[in-house]
Amino acid sequence: MVKNILRSLLLRINAGNQIFVLGDGRSGTTWIAAVLNFDGRYLNFFEPFHGQRILGLPDKRIYPTGAELGVATSGAFDFKKYVKGSKIFAGQEKPTGLALSGCLIKDVTGHLILSRIKDSRRKDLMVIRHPFSVALSKEGYGKWHSPQDLQRLISHSAEVEELYDICKAKELLGSRFLEYVLVWCLLHRSALSEIENCEKSVLFYEEMLLEPEASFKSLFDRLELGEVFNANREKIMHAVIKRSRTTSVSSRIEASLTKAQPWLELKSGLEINNAYGILKVFGLWDIYGKKSVPQISTADLANLVGDWAYRG
Repeated sequence: MVKNILRSLLLRINAGNQIFVLGDGRSGTTWIAAVLNFDGRYLNFFEPFHGQRILGLPDKRIYPTGAELGVATSGAFDFKKYVKGSKIFAGQEKPTGLALSGCLIKDVTGHLILSRIKDSRRKDLMVIRHPFSVALSKEGYGKWHSPQDLQRLISHSAEVEELYDICKAKELLGSRFLEYVLVWCLLHRSALSEIENCEKSVLFYEEMLLEPEASFKSLFDRLELGEVFNANREKIMHAVIKRSRTTSVSSRIEASLTKAQPWLELKSGLEINNAYGILKVFGLWDIYGKKSVPQISTADLANLVGDWAYRG
């Protein structure tokens, strides 16, 4: 009883300031969120929209629909009300600090949240990691999504369904690796189409690894927390080098830079070419091309997304 009262009080205090850290699974979202919450200043929510752990959806789905979140097409959504009515409220982690600066929400459902949940108080961060790195990491982790999840993502919009049909017609699919690349494309095409300001919201995982101090300082500046970074630089950088609790031994931050393109050794030339083909169909090829690091800036990405709308 007392715990629930305290949780309700903390939620009411923090609900007015929400930071969403979104991205495909295995993209570094947990790591980014942990760094932002280096001193426990935020009330932390780990994947509160997860279809299995929180919502218990049928067919072993991890990606819910707007209706399953109780979100109307208009986008009306009360995060505080949702949390109090879900499993995550009863199982909320004990705050590691004062937790009086807002709610920090890490989730893998950016395609849904960005298009269905509108809240002017919310700050969105979309973490992008190379699709082949994500696919390999998911393969190492185990089976990630169900067949019903894939269908759920394909049917998210008429646009992505049409792009999927093109991939199918071109016979670009056919392996688990290619399916993970497809999921990456389905998620990112949908989510990026909904982001209002790519320059403000998008983070490239590889840049955070290669230039951590400059990248995280820039991130804190974006969130109007530059003074926090300057005053706590050592603590923040210590959090940066710690492993994510969901990071496997084979994908440590340090090891991420040892092999630039491990997929070239692990996958056939046909699979790699088909994966490139999927990226091209979805208009996402220019982000990485044949390189292991981003080839465009967030400003370029905004122009790329604008071209989708123009061509559509």
